[in-house]
Amino acid sequence: MENNKKIHFIGIGGSLMHNVAIALHHLGFTVTGSDDDVKDPSRSKLLKNNLLPQHTGFDADRIQAGLDYVIFGRLTQKDNPELLKAQQLGLKVFTCPEFIHEFALHKQRLVVVGSHGRDVVAHMIMHVLRSLGRKTDCLIARAATSDYEVELSNAPVIVIDGSESPSTPLYHTPQFIKYKHHIGVLTDITWNEETSALNENDFIRQYDLFADATPKGGMLIYHESDKIAAVICNKERPDVLYIPYKAHPSAHDGGKDYLIGAGKERAAVNFSGKQNYTLCSAAFEA
Repeated sequence: MENNKKIHFIGIGGSLMHNVAIALHHLGFTVTGSDDDVKDPSRSKLLKNNLLPQHTGFDADRIQAGLDYVIFGRLTQKDNPELLKAQQLGLKVFTCPEFIHEFALHKQRLVVVGSHGRDVVAHMIMHVLRSLGRKTDCLIARAATSDYEVELSNAPVIVIDGSESPSTPLYHTPQFIKYKHHIGVLTDITWNEETSALNENDFIRQYDLFADATPKGGMLIYHESDKIAAVICNKERPDVLYIPYKAHPSAHDGGKDYLIGAGKERAAVNFSGKQNYTLCSAAFEA
């Protein structure tokens, strides 16, 4: 995507939105934004990059015909005056995940999904690619925070931590569907009645849709012991490569933890536990 575009963010203070806005600003895009309330860490980061809106609230006058894209956050309501103005002008309007797909249209898109550990797997994949000097974009949640690590460039690959949260309040399609993956990695999938806005069947269905969206020649990597993921990936489409994984062989010796390779060689690691070794296998297969 050419970096001479003008982009406006409705809800620029969102955890994903402000990081994407800053990344695009660094690439040379002309970025503006609006929000009704911007709190830290978003506020400080936007202020540092001269992207903090001068006035809070939403104003239709901010939307002009010269804008190339208008991106709206997942809390944006359908009667938002800026969103309505953009639609009236016939501008290109996207949710943030839809825009990321547009930006990464010609990249290989690797999306990690699941209820637990997807950020860990995504970070492991990025760690290896960086260690090998491979140029790679990313969109990954930071552990234990509401922030994101976002890198956008002309890299040929992007690694995405795919949230199951809805893209907008207007419909329940999860964000991870919108990235249109080539390689999908499924970690453990667990429905929680207290935290999920969906019933159990609809919750499972969204992961089924993710698997169905895998293109011809695509790949699905799944935890073979996870009941939901195993059922979803047992469709065995002939045009998709299915790769199961389980906990990586390991050992604890002399107070240290090791991964054990195919030739029985050992590699020292600073993590332990079956769950971490399972997540390590997911990243390894990817």
